[in-house]
Amino acid sequence: MQLGWGNAAFGEYVKTLRFHADEALAFTPELLPHAKETVEKVADLEVDFWGMAYNEQ
Repeated sequence: MQLGWGNAAFGEYVKTLRFHADEALAFTPELLPHAKETVEKVADLEVDFWGMAYNEQ
C-alpha cells in the first residue's frame, strides 16, 4: 500500500509491525476482535491528531 508519505525506512518498520501482529494473531485468533477494535481506535486518534495539527494556525 502506497500512501505517498513517509520514507522507505518507515515502510520497513510498518512491515515488521504487521509481520509480528499477524504472527501473534495466528497463535491467538480469539484476540482478533480486540485487535481490530484497538487498531480502529488508534486510527481514529491519529485522524484526530493530524486534523488538530493541520487545522491549528
